[in-house]
Parts: sequence; structure tokens; C-alpha cells
Amino acid sequence: MKILYIKAGKIDEKTGGGFESYKILYSLREWISKNPEDEFLIISEDLLDVEAIDTPVKKKWKDFAARFFLHSNYMYIDYKINNLKKFILHTKYDVVILGNSRLGFIAKDIKKRFNDTKVIIHYDNVEFDYIDAYFLEETGIKNKLYKFIEKISVKRDEGSSVMYGDINILLTERDKNRLNNIYGINSTVNKIIPICLEEGHKPFRLKNSKYPNLFFIGSLWYKSNSTGITWFLDNIWVKIKNKFPDATLTIGGSKPSKELSEKIEFDKSIRFFPNFNRIEDILYSNSILISPIQKGAGMKIKIAEALSMGFPVIASEESLVGYEEAYTDSLSRGLMYKANSFEGYIKSIEEISRLEFSILSNNARKLFRKYYSLKRAADSMEDLLSNIKRKRNK
Repeated sequence: MKILYIKAGKIDEKTGGGFESYKILYSLREWISKNPEDEFLIISEDLLDVEAIDTPVKKKWKDFAARFFLHSNYMYIDYKINNLKKFILHTKYDVVILGNSRLGFIAKDIKKRFNDTKVIIHYDNVEFDYIDAYFLEETGIKNKLYKFIEKISVKRDEGSSVMYGDINILLTERDKNRLNNIYGINSTVNKIIPICLEEGHKPFRLKNSKYPNLFFIGSLWYKSNSTGITWFLDNIWVKIKNKFPDATLTIGGSKPSKELSEKIEFDKSIRFFPNFNRIEDILYSNSILISPIQKGAGMKIKIAEALSMGFPVIASEESLVGYEEAYTDSLSRGLMYKANSFEGYIKSIEEISRLEFSILSNNARKLFRKYYSLKRAADSMEDLLSNIKRKRNK
């Protein structure tokens, strides 16, 4: 069986999309290790198994040019002018996996040329909804125009993914329902594979006997993150400090706005680490993740990361979308709390404090291994590809 995996951008980038790409790549490599007779090729910016084409490198001019043609990903330009389309359509693959629903223009051409090729679309999230999260609270004519063009382009490409994909790999049930609501088309198979990561074996040597030690980590340029932590600072943090005078809050993330930086730095009780290098250098070993995200798309990767590192989680309803399995598991007692108000945060902190932290950490890692390890992703991919191969060989 011949398998082709196409990913726009880099697979090893340390972002939500990068972690998701690695999840797919890891799963495919596990499949090949068990099925060495199969052929597996990768096309991405950092991994390219094809000498006949130029590396599809992300450039601003490509992004702009793609939008001019009302397509939502820079790879459309490589697809049209750098022999990528010719290469993909020259060879008949049994399975083509597209790393993002913005690559729907490739799915469309493949299915029109090779109807029996199975096209699998991996969704980081519903891209049409992600645009709203990305432009959250953005104003001005320029931003409104860009958002308008982005909506048209994304709906065109993602709609093609939904229409021409044979299998959708989705993060959440919400994403599955949203695709149906937006595009009104169901693919043959919808497979839910949540965020799956490598386990976080990190030595957290910083200790603090004071309690509680809260932390928020995320890309601070991303509006859903910056508005979420701003809401927490404005509505929750002062009240927590009044209730727990020794409480600490650690905030870390890339490219914070000047306004957010000034707000954080004004409060001397907050430990602020913009653009930090290693998470183990800034967090206390007995920390608690807060995730006060109010609006967003897909799953919040920091929840799974926190569990993998042995930390309890206090999160908004939005942040826990996709984590329903773990949240309702008996192992989550003392580990995962839903909080959308000051009272919710206080109750959660008090309940966490009643349990031995070492036991909580151990259970957090167990919960992570049960639901969000790379093994789960590999097992799910094996199930999908085994079904395809079995039907192909009949």
C-alpha cells in the first residue's frame, strides 16, 4: 500500500499544529514499522522525501498570492508552480493524508483523478471557526477586510476537504458537529483522535511551600489566550490573593502585547516570563494550571501537557472541550476542575489542597497515558489503515 502524507509548514514546530502533525507522523511511522512492505512518503517544509519537487517553504508573498486566488494556504502556490501538483497526480497512491483542511484543493484534484484513492483529512480544528478566534476583538478596516477574504478562502478549501475527503480525523465531537452545521456534508468516516503527545518527563526543581502556585502558559499573541488571561487578571486574581495571601501566579508565553505586558508587570505578585526557553525553569513543582479561555476552536493543548507533567488543572468550559473522557474519569478526582467564576476557582483550589500532591501528580500522568498518549493515536491510525488495506486486498 502506497501512503503519502502532505503537511503545510514544519512538522517539528512547537505549536498546536506542530504537535498535531507529529501525532500523525508518529502514527504513520508506527504503521510502517509493522507493515514494512508498504511505501510511505512525506511532503512538508522540514521533511521531504521527493527529489522531483522544490521544498514547499512558507513565505509571506505565497500567503498573499494564495488569498488573491481565494485559497487559504500558501502551499497552493507551490502546488501550482513548483511541480507539486504534477508529482501528486502523476502517481496513484492508495492513501493520501492531508495535514490540514485548508489543503482541500489537493483533495479535490486527487479524487477527480483517482476516485478509489482514500483521502484522509486531518483537522487541527474547524478552520472556519479558528478565524473568529484568531481575529477576536480585532478592529479596523484592514483587519475586517483580511478576515472577510480569509473566511471566503477557508470556506472554499475546507468545504472541498469535507466534500472530497473519505475520512475525517477530528479532535472533538464539537468539531464533527460544526463541520456538519457549516458545510452540510458528512464524509464516509469521522474518526475522533484527541490531542496526543509525548509524556512530559521534566525535572521541576523549583519548590515553593506556599500555596497555591497557579500558572498560565500559552502564545500570548493569540487573542483567545490574551483575552482569557486578561479576564482572569481583571476578575479573579485579586480575589484569589485576598483569599490566599501567599498565592503565586506564573505567566509565560511568546510575543505578549505591550498592553498585556504592562498589566502583568504592574502586579508584583505575578512571575512573568515572556519568551521563555524551558518550562521546567519557570514552574514550581507543585503548580496548578489555569486555563480561563472564553472563546476558541479545537482542543487546548496545554491541558494535556499539564496532565503529562503531573499538574492539576482548573479550566473554563471552553478549555475542557475535547477532554470529556478524562474529566469524567474517576482518576480525575482532585485533578480536573471546571471553573468559570471566582467561587469556582476557590472551591477547586480548596479541593486540590486536601490531597497529597505527589498522589495527584501520579494520577495526572496515569490519566494522560490513558487518553492522550501517542500510543492512542498510533492505535487509532492502525485501525483506520488496516480497514483500508483489508478492503483493498479483497
